[in-house]
Amino acid sequence: MANEVRHYEDVQTGDEITPLVKEIGLARMMAYGAATWDFIRLHYDADYARGLGFEAPFVDGQMMGGFLTQQIQDWAGPEAFLRKLAFRNRVMAYPGD
Repeated sequence: MANEVRHYEDVQTGDEITPLVKEIGLARMMAYGAATWDFIRLHYDADYARGLGFEAPFVDGQMMGGFLTQQIQDWAGPEAFLRKLAFRNRVMAYPGD
């Protein structure tokens, strides 16, 4: 698949997308926050997150979007162009999920 490109007209509903496995820990979440200047305490401060009713700091939605983009781009091929992507986070992702 390394040199193959998927075109829009070749993709069918139900096509499988190659899985992308990422280990997300607090250090990676904090590095992402620093890289994007997103220092919202909910993403790194366990006591603060618990005080607001969450079980722990949770993964930034933008980070999940970045992983989704990487997964699709890897699946579509190196010459493919992802013009638009929309997604919704319906549940929280926590470190270790």
